[in-house]
Amino acid sequence: MLNEFAWDERYRVPRADETLTPALVVYPEMIASNIASTLKLLDGDANRWRVHIKTAKLDYTLRMLIESGVCNFKCATTLELLVACRSAARDILMAYPALGANARRVREIAAAFPDVRISVLAENEEQVLQWQGSSVGVFVDLNPGMNRTGIEPRHKDEVLKLVRAVGALRLQFRGLHYYACRRSLPQARQRCPAHSPTKAFAEGDSFTGYRRGRWSITMRRAWHSCRPGLRISQPR
Repeated sequence: MLNEFAWDERYRVPRADETLTPALVVYPEMIASNIASTLKLLDGDANRWRVHIKTAKLDYTLRMLIESGVCNFKCATTLELLVACRSAARDILMAYPALGANARRVREIAAAFPDVRISVLAENEEQVLQWQGSSVGVFVDLNPGMNRTGIEPRHKDEVLKLVRAVGALRLQFRGLHYYACRRSLPQARQRCPAHSPTKAFAEGDSFTGYRRGRWSITMRRAWHSCRPGLRISQPR
């Protein structure tokens, strides 16, 4: 990357011959520009953005996001969850169903940071049961067509059954989780016209007392906006 952008002084590393390698090079001005550009695309509403910790990578960049008003994050490991909690994130979702020791560690972190809204994913009753008695909330994971995790949206009765199981254990049902990556959406629409969660669940559906407005559909697109060395441009 340094060779590719060698002509641009913005990417020059001062005293490169004195730098221990491998090293992570961070360009704060570009990261700040990317954050601002993304917020502009979201009409200035930071609540519409759930940043994946693997995009931010560092406590330094996490704090830049938080200082810009971003408070919703997503992570894949318990270490990422802990870093986000320590960085003053207010709402964090575990990106992959946690099991066994990982689930126990999530419970420990949730207990240590009671003011942080921590949520997990579940796709079956066994995964829901392991959170009984904890403070975490539960998103029901839907399969967007990638066939990695989640329930297919067309299996509506199965989804409703799982939501009722969440309520029966007195856990907080946070909503539906749908990984809307570019690669999966065209395939999903061909395979199942009702693969979209907004089509699969009609207005007014009742989830054991939960109605639209009290729960949400969280859709995450696979777009990482703070890649070091790249600047986001506004669409023309």
